[in-house]
Amino acid sequence: MESWLVASRNLEFYNTFEEVDEKWKTTIRPQMFPPKAEDREKYHLNRCIRILPHQQNTGAFFVAVLRKIKELNTKDDSKQATEMECDANDQSKKRENEDNLPHNQRKKRRKEIYREDPFVFFKEEEVVWKDIQSFYKISDSFDSKCLLTRCLVGKKKNIYLTSDAVRNLVVTNQSTIKFINTGVKAFVRCDNKNMKCAFRIANDGLDSIFPYIGDDRKVYIPKDDLITLLLNDNPQKSPPIITLSEVVQKQVKDLSLGSCVLIYREDSKDEKTPLVIHISGWRGATSLRCYMDKHSTVHLLRLLGVIYPNMI
Repeated sequence: MESWLVASRNLEFYNTFEEVDEKWKTTIRPQMFPPKAEDREKYHLNRCIRILPHQQNTGAFFVAVLRKIKELNTKDDSKQATEMECDANDQSKKRENEDNLPHNQRKKRRKEIYREDPFVFFKEEEVVWKDIQSFYKISDSFDSKCLLTRCLVGKKKNIYLTSDAVRNLVVTNQSTIKFINTGVKAFVRCDNKNMKCAFRIANDGLDSIFPYIGDDRKVYIPKDDLITLLLNDNPQKSPPIITLSEVVQKQVKDLSLGSCVLIYREDSKDEKTPLVIHISGWRGATSLRCYMDKHSTVHLLRLLGVIYPNMI
């Protein structure tokens, strides 16, 4: 690909930087446009690879191989040697100063090293898991031992899901390998006196746990209702259930308050691959809402052919 168009947030496309509206010139820069036609051949853009998000469900990437054609301008060898000698002397003095410190001060410095929160995997008889499994009617085939939290005591704020292989890797190497993060967020604590379960479903790990969730907490939602929920994402002004279609009203009539899964299905020409979207939702006393961050909301609305009003 040797040429491309550059788009604004409102999906207005431009061929050159000169065509860009004044209001977008702070976010759209001249470097984003392809080289001039007479210069394209020397850059060999045809040898590069562009990977789009929808091709592998990730971010977009531009892949190219850069070849070094000449040596960098290095410093004078004698000057560089002098600088290295000075650095070595400074390090030596620093070590001597630390050695002269009282023993209790040296020990205190070592203790100040930051330690990551522990990875605490669920046991077979985890009390918190019993409430979650009962509320969401999660199948017994789901391996709860692959769930973990990052705290030993106190309330568990987030619950993460890993694979069995990752669990074994972490458990057997916590003392020898420093793990920074692992797993996808599956459940989030949501203290609500009207809710029977203290945890709601997180969008991050929804697709992984969806097959195990019972039908009682699943709501199939038409396109128009989904758009209504996405456009009204203010939690203080969630759409009343009575304003939604009868199809949705019947499904949530006997649904208890709390987290649920909203399911949107759009049949394609190829019936073997329909578009199915799972979204974490919330059934309030009189309302229904999507539990989704703003960026995901904007993206999903665009897929449905709607522009998020605050992005204009």
